[in-house]
Order: sequence, then structure tokens, then C-alpha cells
Amino acid sequence: MATLTYLCKIGSTDITSYLKGYEVSYEELWTEANRNMAGNLKATFIGTIPKISLTFRHLTKAEMSTVLGLLNTHTFTVSWWEEGSDVYKEASFYRGELKTGILNIAMGLYVGMSVNLIGFNKL
Repeated sequence: MATLTYLCKIGSTDITSYLKGYEVSYEELWTEANRNMAGNLKATFIGTIPKISLTFRHLTKAEMSTVLGLLNTHTFTVSWWEEGSDVYKEASFYRGELKTGILNIAMGLYVGMSVNLIGFNKL
């Protein structure tokens, strides 16, 4: 059993302190999925893919630059806490839709940023 010291790293950068929301889901992938006239599903199970949904707290310009720099590549390594097995997992991910926050000029902070990280390979 590992000791929980962070929730999520992109590359070697711990982004835990930037987060206000963190959720891990496991998406099942199927191929040749069809239902017959009786309503029974016939499909071939491919595997389970991790998906990490992140929402960020208000970020300064420097913090926003750091986060966007980490997510501005096509492939990156993510380490995350996997609650079910009580260990850290590490795998290659890509990002889904990135919703960048808007700069609140009065506060000098970016607000409302979220992104999904999607695993390349099945677990």
C-alpha cells in the first residue's frame, strides 16, 4: 500500500495544489456492439480505459502558463492515485476538450478551467 502524497502529476509536475476537482472514471470499450430484436446486447469487450476529470481553482497568470504548458502536447505521462488498489498508477494520456478559464481582470486570476485526461492504453 502506497502513502498518499499527491493526487495527480503530469510528467514530474505535481498539479494537486492547482485543483479544486478531481475525479477518476474507468470507461469500458466495446467493439461490434449491436442489439438483436430481443434487445440482447452482443459485443466484444476490448478493455477499460482510465479517464481523469480535472477542474482547477482560480489560477494566476504564471500558474495558468504552467498548466497549459503541461497540457499542450499530444502525449504525456500521468501519475494518479488509484483508490481501488491503493497505489499510484502511471500511464500515457492525451487530453480531451480543454476549457480554458477567463481572466477576471479585477482579481487578476483565471477562473473556470477544466480538462479530461484520457488514457491511451487499457489497464
